[in-house]
Amino acid sequence: MGPRGESRLMDTVHVLAANVNKLIDWAKDRRAEDLTSNAKIAKRIGGGFSSNTVGRARRGDGSLGIGKVAQLAKAFGFTAYQLLTPGFDPSDPPEVVSEAQEKDVLRLFRRRPPQSPQPPATH
Repeated sequence: MGPRGESRLMDTVHVLAANVNKLIDWAKDRRAEDLTSNAKIAKRIGGGFSSNTVGRARRGDGSLGIGKVAQLAKAFGFTAYQLLTPGFDPSDPPEVVSEAQEKDVLRLFRRRPPQSPQPPATH
């Protein structure tokens, strides 16, 4: 991997770290006690997910596989996509729209008759 690829990977790792820490603060604010420490998060995820893995994610120390990112996000009720979104806000997360939903919206939009521009209202 060249320097640009490594730079993008590190940016993603830092986004993940910032967002995991935001999630833990959010969980503390909501008094979700089972999501307030590395050990508690790892226990909730289960399946061999260790508190060291949570710690690595929080510190931005190396990269996690997408499966681990998905498990971590799911523990908080989010998706990997949301957790990897820069500027993620747990109280107002980015919406995840399926391809089928997107196609439905486009289909409705295309069926809609064009609207004539309305003249500005005069008072």
